[in-house]
Amino acid sequence: MCGVLVAVLSGCVTAPVPSTEPKTPDDARFAVVRTAESLVGKKQFEWNGQRFNGDCVGFVRLVYAENGIDLYRMRGRSSASGVETVFEYVRHFGSIHQDSPRPGDLVFFHDTYDRNRDGLVNDGLTHIGIVKGVESDGTVEVIHRVQRGVVRYRMNIAHPLDRTRDGRVINDYLRRDHDGHSVTAGELFAAYATVIL
Repeated sequence: MCGVLVAVLSGCVTAPVPSTEPKTPDDARFAVVRTAESLVGKKQFEWNGQRFNGDCVGFVRLVYAENGIDLYRMRGRSSASGVETVFEYVRHFGSIHQDSPRPGDLVFFHDTYDRNRDGLVNDGLTHIGIVKGVESDGTVEVIHRVQRGVVRYRMNIAHPLDRTRDGRVINDYLRRDHDGHSVTAGELFAAYATVIL
């Protein structure tokens, strides 16, 4: 016993002491963004031996699972889409808001495609992404899974009809309407959500 105490006091023990300080919310937010960034260009998702759907929900679920949050923990009614399931999770364990988002927040979109195939714009929540950051003019950079894989898009809800402003893209197109016109991410924005509090 005395030998151990002497070794500790004399500095012979060199193993690092793990930090007992909890991670801050900002650390958790930036960890989510780093994970999302690492998946840009990917189309299929697997983590820790589990495969996730190769769609927007699978992407978001993997990013949050990698950071210790199961967004499907409350999976309830079988008719709910994946986007609706995540929305319900956030309603119970986070907050839904229209305020300026922070990195790592979720962003929900409505009517990004004709989910019920009736030709009308009545499909509710149909798409989800992760906020990477917000520029000084309010343009939000979103990382999400689209047909060609995980990409970065821009969205400005203060100017949803504008594609560009001051020579910069502020809204990427998210879909085409029934007349073939392009519709921007800002036009299809539904809500932000904060999971990491």
